[in-house]
Amino acid sequence: MPGFLQDIIVACVDYRNFPQGTISDMVKDVSQGISFVCNIIGEYGGDPNRIYLMGQSAGAHVSACVLLEQAIRESRGENTSWSVSQIKAYFGLSGG
Repeated sequence: MPGFLQDIIVACVDYRNFPQGTISDMVKDVSQGISFVCNIIGEYGGDPNRIYLMGQSAGAHVSACVLLEQAIRESRGENTSWSVSQIKAYFGLSGG
């Protein structure tokens, strides 16, 4: 395996698409996926405080909405299962 691919763990999060879900459902699905990754990544040798989030097209838009909603929750002092501070970078391609 090439050196640049070592120590990388990839998780692909999916979400309900329209008409099965609304944008609120999509944001909830992605937030739950990020929470799952943050809470289990250590079991696979990953660092829950060094997560990079990437979305493409609608996924970029939904991911941006998730980060914004999470930041608002944190600013209100709400209990959350993951923190925006765990996301070290966000890459939104063609839609973020």
